[in-house]
Amino acid sequence: MSRIPKDVIALIRTLEEELSRLQSESSFCLTFEGIIHSLKNSILGVSAASEYISMLADGACETELDNKHDIHEIKKFADGITSTSAQMVSMVQKLLNKAGQDNSEERKVVDINTIIRDELLFVRLYDEVRSGRISIVEKLSEKPIEMEVIPHHLAQTFTNLIFNAIDAVAGTEDGIITIETFSNDEEFGFSVNDNGPGIESGVFEHIFNPLYSSKADDEQSNGGSGLGLFSCRRIVRKYSGKIEVEPQLNPGCSFKVIFPIS
Repeated sequence: MSRIPKDVIALIRTLEEELSRLQSESSFCLTFEGIIHSLKNSILGVSAASEYISMLADGACETELDNKHDIHEIKKFADGITSTSAQMVSMVQKLLNKAGQDNSEERKVVDINTIIRDELLFVRLYDEVRSGRISIVEKLSEKPIEMEVIPHHLAQTFTNLIFNAIDAVAGTEDGIITIETFSNDEEFGFSVNDNGPGIESGVFEHIFNPLYSSKADDEQSNGGSGLGLFSCRRIVRKYSGKIEVEPQLNPGCSFKVIFPIS
């Protein structure tokens, strides 16, 4: 059997790095999209409240209110503006922090639970989740589960898996995604489980292949770049980990990311 030339191996590794970078950017775009939607709604709320306050101040409100009631109404809407503005500032700050984190290639000791909670703050801004059409159940360990990792590697892996789960249950009734973290004497990690239709046997064997996607023709999904699971497995293997998949749980599917204690 002939050996693969070194220049071909180098080219393959370069392409893998580029695919991973593109997938990282894709994940960030999905997160950013959720924040933009949430900010838009918040801005509309602030605008409506401001307009109502102006109407009260100008005496142009259709309802005739006495001065005491006017003051109460103005204070109520002013408090709403203050609260919503604080939420918008917080969302922007979290986005800036995430952008800074995603640009860092420094290994740090992090708590898996903290990474997942931080990512879920953004995931919950996604339309399907925010509207209540999809429920996310957290079953995170009470104790920290620490590992030394480049933080955005772990965040990207989790984000890819949970958006896959969101795609799987989108358009179904009572879509539920369950996030669990675990640790024992030999291994630790997390799992993303959904109650969607599962993965067909003919598709399962290809899901980790680069550029393969089963979502291309699915109007309910975010579309598929075919890089998500490929990137997840590549990142997890960098830390001597593995991804186990249960494709047919009747109903649903489970992706389990496992790292050795050593």
